[in-house]
Amino acid sequence: MARHDVVHEQRLGRDCTVLVSHEHDLRAGFAPSVGMVGYSLTHRGGELLGQRGGLAAYRERGSSFGIPLLHPWANRLSARSYSLQGRRAELDPELAPVHLDPNGLPIHGVLAASPHWSELGREAGDDRAVVAARLDYGAHEELLAAFPFPHELEVAAELAGDTLSVNTTLSATGDVPVPVSFGWHPYLALPGVQRADWHVELPGANARAAGRARHPDRPHGAGRHPRRRAR
Repeated sequence: MARHDVVHEQRLGRDCTVLVSHEHDLRAGFAPSVGMVGYSLTHRGGELLGQRGGLAAYRERGSSFGIPLLHPWANRLSARSYSLQGRRAELDPELAPVHLDPNGLPIHGVLAASPHWSELGREAGDDRAVVAARLDYGAHEELLAAFPFPHELEVAAELAGDTLSVNTTLSATGDVPVPVSFGWHPYLALPGVQRADWHVELPGANARAAGRARHPDRPHGAGRHPRRRAR
């Protein structure tokens, strides 16, 4: 038997793909038709991803969980319109699948639970298990209304031994360069451990103070911070 496998399963009536590392008892599930979200990552049967509302809430209202792709921007924008490279976008939830935070600011892009992904293929062998999917962003007017820069996305999720990698490729398909500001947001969990008992150690990083709207719009407070610990 190969050290890795690819298993098909259905969640909420949707076709999903599970990457399996037999040697490490590790399984990673992805749902191409629901935003290519990583919906599960288990080690020895213990779930390592925060489920929150799960795949159902993500599909119905874009409530993040697991490992979602935040595209074309991660986190918040400072307003509901912007101009960039000679193009202007008005972020109207009636015209585009824009999600707003409690302060009315656009958050986490427009691809939450997007049904526009197409699976490109899957493979498994001794070295790895892979599933890949593609989204033609420029083919959908409601997406271009929020981010008027035609492009394609290809995502390949790979499980190799005890390592899960998610590789994302963006290719411009129009006549203008495409600004890049997307991100992946893994919601991690420790099975059987209460959140209050978690201990997190962060490397040194650049920090920037956030305003009341939780947007990093104040330059003071920026600087290099040493390694720090948090619970």
